[in-house]
This record gives sequence, C-alpha cells and structure tokens, in this order.
Amino acid sequence: MARGTSGASERRGDGSMGDGSMRSFWQELLDLAQRGASGELRARTAQHFADSRPAWPRPRAAEPYGRQLLHRGPAGEVMLAGWALGGRSAPHDHGSAAGFVLVLEGQFSESNYLFDGRELQCSARRDLGVLDFTSAQAGAIHDLHAISCGLTLHLYTPGIVAMRVYDVERRATLLVTGDGGAWIPRGGAGVREAVAWAPVAAPC
Repeated sequence: MARGTSGASERRGDGSMGDGSMRSFWQELLDLAQRGASGELRARTAQHFADSRPAWPRPRAAEPYGRQLLHRGPAGEVMLAGWALGGRSAPHDHGSAAGFVLVLEGQFSESNYLFDGRELQCSARRDLGVLDFTSAQAGAIHDLHAISCGLTLHLYTPGIVAMRVYDVERRATLLVTGDGGAWIPRGGAGVREAVAWAPVAAPC
C-alpha cells in the first residue's frame, strides 16, 4: 500500500523517542526488510510497539484503511495502517519499490495475482495473523483483506513514486502517483494514466 495525502486518513508521528533515535530505528527496520531478516524484524517491531502504542489511524469513508506516515528517507518509507472490519485494498503493485507488511493486530487474508493484459488471475492466497510477515517484490500484485479490525506496519524500499492499481470492475489499470492509496481513487484524483485491458478472447 502506498503513502497517502495528508489529512484525516494520514497523520505523521515518529513515536516517543527523539527524532534522531526514531530515524535510526526506522532505517534499521528498512534494512532488515531489505535483507529478508523477518525474524529480527518481527522481534524489533513487536518490542517497539509493546512499549509505545500508536494512535490508531482511522480510515475515511470508502477507504479500507487509514494511514500514519512514520518515516520517509532515502532508504524508503514506513507507514502504519489501521483497518476497518472487512476493509479490502484493490489489487495493486508498489511500482519500482518492494513492499513488506507486518501484522501488528488482527487477522488478514492476502491474495497474490498474475496479470496477462486481459485478465487478473488469483495465483495464491494465505491467511495472516499477529506478527505474520509478508513481502512483495517490485511489480508483484497483491491485495489485503481485513478479516477483523487490524493494524499493519508497511515498509517500502525505496519509497513509492508511482504504483499500479487494478480496477477489475472497469477493466483498467491505473497508474497512480505516490500520494495515492491502494484503492480506486475517487474522481480520478492522482491518476496519471488509465490503460484499458485487452478484450477477453472469444471461445472457438
């Protein structure tokens, strides 16, 4: 999921430690994510959020999750997402960034997809619980579905500049700016380009 615009759905906050300490902490988490050190990432994150409980980012109407941007720097960005019961992102990639998600609270289902220019096909599905970790390499397509209210930590390396959101209903791929979220933008806000899917081949 990408970073969002400022306002009700996104708040900035770096926790209770000093700014310099927090920058170092977030950069350490980004490095752990890049190296695939999921065990250490889980442990460091669980300890931090046990000691410093954040305000729950509340989603706005028609958005699956609210966001709190915790850190943004040359190595990437860290975002906290608060999910409503049943909230579901649209299928999306993270552009040229790799995405990493750690569940802090709640239960989720993740679906992975393959796209051939005509159809978006689900290729795998898995359930995620507290402290489960998942990752998506650059260009990989997935979505998240909140089975319960939940809280997730997202790390992107590098930060997201633009990403693709797949509009299954309208059969179009939307190139959305880095200020867009992982849902179909209302009124086309932040959409750089919309590419219609090729027609489905007729049966012989």
